[in-house]
Amino acid sequence: MEKLDILILNVLVDEVFNSELVKTMLSNMKKQIKVAQESRDEGLKRLTKELDEMKMATDRLYEGAENGFLPLDSSL
Repeated sequence: MEKLDILILNVLVDEVFNSELVKTMLSNMKKQIKVAQESRDEGLKRLTKELDEMKMATDRLYEGAENGFLPLDSSL
């Protein structure tokens, strides 16, 4: 059984995991990771912008209430 295992491992090393194939697989994985990171970064940028807009809107509401333009209620 051990000889069979060694033969199978040698075939895998020689045929399946040759250096060119491994380089290609790693290159493809690197590209996929880059695309995923760019997508994540775009989503984070969009959410940050949305959060900033909400903070500005909230600040305007508080300012309007403080200056008497809006009635004070429990939501403020």
